[in-house]
Amino acid sequence: MSINEQKTILKFIYDDKFLCSTLSANRADFEFDLTTKNIPIEIFKIKQRILERENLKEYDSHTYLGDLITFILPGGRIPRHTDKNGIDGRIHVRFNVFLQLPNICQTFYDGILVDTIERHYVMCRSGIDIHWTDINRSNMTRIALSFGFMLPIDKVSELYKIPSEHNTGFRNMIQIRYIYYLILSTYKYFRFGNRSTTYDPKIPFVEICGEEATLKV
Repeated sequence: MSINEQKTILKFIYDDKFLCSTLSANRADFEFDLTTKNIPIEIFKIKQRILERENLKEYDSHTYLGDLITFILPGGRIPRHTDKNGIDGRIHVRFNVFLQLPNICQTFYDGILVDTIERHYVMCRSGIDIHWTDINRSNMTRIALSFGFMLPIDKVSELYKIPSEHNTGFRNMIQIRYIYYLILSTYKYFRFGNRSTTYDPKIPFVEICGEEATLKV
């Protein structure tokens, strides 16, 4: 993402009056698509570059969350959670592009501290990895674009750049995590009803080898 693209998108965010969904922990998000009024074309150019770079054109980008502009206000945070996966076994994956980053608001995917950089993106296996941020203790709102996809396990393995000799073990671990997710989701549905609850399992997941890295778009 160029500096000019960043400025254009932030200007849209600060100048336009659009209705955000208010979330817990002093957060908000704004779901958008091509029909959204005044949405900068730069956002879709950035998504297209990610599609091309990661070879995602043939995959479904329709998730229950959609594409989002996300906000963590001063004093806010993202609680520990995972996102819903597909009922057909596909994994919910998101590509998060950082537009504005406070100095004090660290991001974690699967317990790994993510080296967030403005105008860069990072892949989050949001359907299987617990992800969160610490509290935004600055006076600046953390703003990011978040593009969602439902991907098969093999594609998630490819994107995470696991060496081929580890692919079988990786797929097995993803499947174990997914089964655990289904069991826990079913339990929470009958225990709490159809409402969101914090996903915070009492047993740790086995660490998967791999590197989380931000890439410039």
